[in-house]
Amino acid sequence: MGSAPFLEGEEGESLLTPDNGDRTEIGLPANQVEYIKELASTGAKIVLVLTGGSPIALGEVADMVQAIVFVWYPGQEGGRGVADVLFGDVAPSGKLPLTFPKSLADVPPFEDYSMTGRTYRYSEKEPLFPFGFGLSYTTFTYNDLKLSRKAIAAGDS
Repeated sequence: MGSAPFLEGEEGESLLTPDNGDRTEIGLPANQVEYIKELASTGAKIVLVLTGGSPIALGEVADMVQAIVFVWYPGQEGGRGVADVLFGDVAPSGKLPLTFPKSLADVPPFEDYSMTGRTYRYSEKEPLFPFGFGLSYTTFTYNDLKLSRKAIAAGDS
């Protein structure tokens, strides 16, 4: 599921639209949402593999699936790479390099050049997935940790 360069205005006739190829929505296309709802209604366990080049607001879909793998635009060998992750041949890992808002209403107007409400640093709304969100099946163990002192004052390193 997800988006494609044509839907995101990155190529083709979308550049000739009244919005000059800009997206006016950031949700999944309605037919994709309906298909996921249909699958979920059967009790199917769903791993949602999303393609796209920018954040996608998932709305209620996020609660209907057991896992989400965002693969961006994976290229020629993308299918093989996704299969390696889904079948357990490679441990998935990764962190989002941007914030996924819950909806377009959570993003300031394009014409507003202030930083208020933009990026993870200035957002005032709870995101769908924050900057740096991601998982891995790797485990980390820390041993013999020692602190140089018990308290650190503001401004100290």
